Amino acid sequence: HIAETPAMCLLLQFRLEKTFLDLQYPTQQCLTRARSLATIIRQLDNYATMRFTMQTALDTAKALADGNRMRVVAALVEHDELCVCQITEVLQISMATVSRHMSILHKARLVQSRKEGRWVYYRLSQAFPAPVYQWLKEALRDTVEITTDRQKLVEILSCDTAEFCRRHRLAKAMKY
Repeated sequence: HIAETPAMCLLLQFRLEKTFLDLQYPTQQCLTRARSLATIIRQLDNYATMRFTMQTALDTAKALADGNRMRVVAALVEHDELCVCQITEVLQISMATVSRHMSILHKARLVQSRKEGRWVYYRLSQAFPAPVYQWLKEALRDTVEITTDRQKLVEILSCDTAEFCRRHRLAKAMKY
């Protein structure tokens, strides 16, 4: 029976370590038990890796199953870092909706964020899957939406980021 939870894996690892620590004069029976525990732990590691890979693939697919999130990722492929205000301006959707999209991308480990004062900046995660990165870079390069976003970003990035975000925030406040 192979344990499927991290807690069981840790318990087995503890038992294996304890077995080796308690053995000053190992008997054949103790060594056999230690080898079988080591085999179980290797199987657990393989199972956990497979499960992690499957979950990662599912999370990535789900996160990219939205046009706006794909547009954000495409923008981040071309630019190291973008502020939420800049992303909001490119997508022309509310800041709350952008935050929800970014949260989904963050949970899927596709983006990482940093906060600087009032502003939150996003960049692609170092864990972003390389094959997905390459595929997106090639597949979306010449699409109408991405070309339009690219042109908007040239204009947006020509402004000072802090000033742009202040103006963006004021414009949104005046709207309501």
